[in-house]
Amino acid sequence: MKVIIIDTNTDIQRAISDAETPNNERKVVFEYIMSEMRGVYLSSDGIDITISARTAKKCTSHATEIKLRAITKLDEMLTHCEFDEIVEAKHKRYSKFIYYKTNFEIDGKRYSAIINVGITNGDKAVLYDFNQIKEQ
Repeated sequence: MKVIIIDTNTDIQRAISDAETPNNERKVVFEYIMSEMRGVYLSSDGIDITISARTAKKCTSHATEIKLRAITKLDEMLTHCEFDEIVEAKHKRYSKFIYYKTNFEIDGKRYSAIINVGITNGDKAVLYDFNQIKEQ
């Protein structure tokens, strides 16, 4: 699986660094997702996955700085992730969840994480969350 490199010398990464509080960091990334990332992306296994306003809200709430920095490359991670499993869900919006493994690197440190995709009753795939981030 490809390791996605998070370049901390981009405009969005500098904006995260310049944010004065964790809440401001979350707002910066939320706005970035809303303006630059919303749309449909083809996953590594050929599924169209939507990054939506709901994705932006879920992924940025209570996020750490590492998670926020990595979120800015979720579109690229989706195209290089590895299928892990699909499970039935008891969720008000999703009947199943698909889990994908991904790896990324920030400032020379490597991390693994899980991309969580919800499948609606109408079979639409929506990026739900990005979590279980662990330094390798």
